[in-house]
Amino acid sequence: MDDQPKPKPRPEERLQNSTYNQAKRLKSAETRMKCVQLRKMALTYQEIGDQLGISRQDAHKHCTNALEAFNVQTEEEVHEWKTLTLARTETAMRALIPKVQQGHLGSIAAMTRVMERQAKLLGMDAPTKVAPTNPDGTTAWEGAGLACLLKPGE
Repeated sequence: MDDQPKPKPRPEERLQNSTYNQAKRLKSAETRMKCVQLRKMALTYQEIGDQLGISRQDAHKHCTNALEAFNVQTEEEVHEWKTLTLARTETAMRALIPKVQQGHLGSIAAMTRVMERQAKLLGMDAPTKVAPTNPDGTTAWEGAGLACLLKPGE
């Protein structure tokens, strides 16, 4: 066993390694794109692997990696959109405040809509729970759900 540190690669070796790594990354990206295209055509991972000359597991890995990258990109775009939309709601509220303070009913209604939109974007509104009741709302309705579709005695 040799415990000697490895010598640093010469500049031309580093350039060759860098070029090799770039080519490898490009080929991997191309394979991911082909995997996703073939998957969209409803090919199995085995069929994708056979067509691209890779294993079924590698085909699955390439498709999964491509989707994860897409999800990250999508999450970033959603966050960007939310940030922009929230900034717009703030701008709208600042513009409406003088008329709201004067009691202008149209501006009050508009401010309410803008505030509702902002609360929805921020997730501040709890989901509405609906409990099935009889038509007058006084007692729980026993006929709720799929059971109400059954005929008596079934």
